[in-house]
Amino acid sequence: MQFLKQFKIEIQGAPEWQVGWNARAAMYAKSIQVPYWRGVTKLLPLPAMPGDGSTACLTNCGCAWDVQEVGADSYDAYWRRGKNDSCQGCIQREQEWAPLQVRNGELR
Repeated sequence: MQFLKQFKIEIQGAPEWQVGWNARAAMYAKSIQVPYWRGVTKLLPLPAMPGDGSTACLTNCGCAWDVQEVGADSYDAYWRRGKNDSCQGCIQREQEWAPLQVRNGELR
């Protein structure tokens, strides 16, 4: 947050928008991927989140979780690729996590 605050000050103090700020702004926007996916997946104990940096695509991950409720406190979670040029880690997750089962709050 301190870096974002400094970025805000830098923008406000400049006479015009700098082209290099586009990449910096995009980086800050991508930083919320993990908290977003934790919320969308109801804080289920899933082993990874899109954009968490645990694969070669780092924060450029275009994947998503597809979580389906299958019963009381029971879910099947599928790793879905969203890009045609996914990294090998995401391709492997799509194959292996099809589905991941969460039962009574525990990953099976």
